[in-house]
Amino acid sequence: MTRLLLLCGIVAPLVYLATVIAGAAAVPQYSHIAMAVSALAQRGTPHPMVIEIGFSLSAVLSAAFGFGIWKTAGDRDGALHLSGALLIAYGIVALMITTAFPMDPVGGEVTLPGIMHLVLVGLSAMILLAAILLAGFAFGRNAPWFRAYSVVSGLLLLRAQYPEVPVMIISAVEDHKVIRRTFDLGAAGYLPKSVGPADIRKAIDTVLSGEISVPDGVSLDGDDEQSAFIRRLATLTPQPIRTLQMLSDGLMNKQIAYELSISEATVKAHVSSILQKLDVDSRTQAVIAASRIEQGQFEALLEG
Repeated sequence: MTRLLLLCGIVAPLVYLATVIAGAAAVPQYSHIAMAVSALAQRGTPHPMVIEIGFSLSAVLSAAFGFGIWKTAGDRDGALHLSGALLIAYGIVALMITTAFPMDPVGGEVTLPGIMHLVLVGLSAMILLAAILLAGFAFGRNAPWFRAYSVVSGLLLLRAQYPEVPVMIISAVEDHKVIRRTFDLGAAGYLPKSVGPADIRKAIDTVLSGEISVPDGVSLDGDDEQSAFIRRLATLTPQPIRTLQMLSDGLMNKQIAYELSISEATVKAHVSSILQKLDVDSRTQAVIAASRIEQGQFEALLEG
């Protein structure tokens, strides 16, 4: 039974992908490049019932996968146990998005279910990220690349949401490349778990005083194209970060304005800021440059 539940983790994304492909084929006006996936089942527009069934099934399978992880971890691994619980919550929220809170049509009337759709989409993303971070912690040395990926993705999100808050990383990963990347992304300190109490106290005091705390033996000197890009990316504030993410999803200015509840003029200002800070000349170049982040391939960043 447990093995079957874990198998749901493979089947769930396949069902989701198949639903998107089948839905796009059945909805002529849908565009993979210009529209969000939620538009396949948006409120008030005709669409095949198979789309809602597919997304609902994917959500249920995700929750089943989470239950399999939760059941497998038991009391032996608290982090993995909690990761499974979060995946269950993710599946439930995803099911609510599909069945009860569809997306409002772009440019149409704003409704309470449509607002709830935006809130729940954001919540599901945060739940999924938390599950990834906990799984990365639980896997430890068995999957060091996954732990590095989870650390970097979490840091980027925190820096985008709360740029004024100093973030200190505490991790068992002691690879110098990983550590340098976290500082490139705006970390105020990095604390390996192998250090003693005195070093922990010193590092925390350093960060609280407004300075950065770099582990002994780690040099932040030297530069490369990858590091320079990451530092430029980390200078973006939350709204431009979200705008860049939506540009990478293929959304147009009008759709981005709707999703963020801002004017198209503001979107254009964000795009100009993105181009300037990332030192690129066009939206296409910005999307290509950010694709390593958007596609979740952080391990490529860590390889330098």
